[in-house]
Amino acid sequence: MNNKPQNLKEAIILISSHLTAEDKNRLSNSSPASLHFNFGMAIRNFLGLWDRERELTQWFHREMGIFHADDMSDVIIRKLLLDIANTSKIA
Repeated sequence: MNNKPQNLKEAIILISSHLTAEDKNRLSNSSPASLHFNFGMAIRNFLGLWDRERELTQWFHREMGIFHADDMSDVIIRKLLLDIANTSKIA
């Protein structure tokens, strides 16, 4: 997979693949709001969420009615934090 995921699931898989256990632990102790400017900006830039022609951006428009990159990264962050929390409960 390249850095052009086509939906939320692929975006989460891609971002997770770049995170170490230490990164995930640090994220699990953070709130979505505290991650907006630093981690959120990195997600927006890495995934090209400002590019309205990207498949992922189009997916957010079509499937979730979300049109702003900040809101897209918020959804991604919240889903990632949920997945990290659920994984830590299993482990």
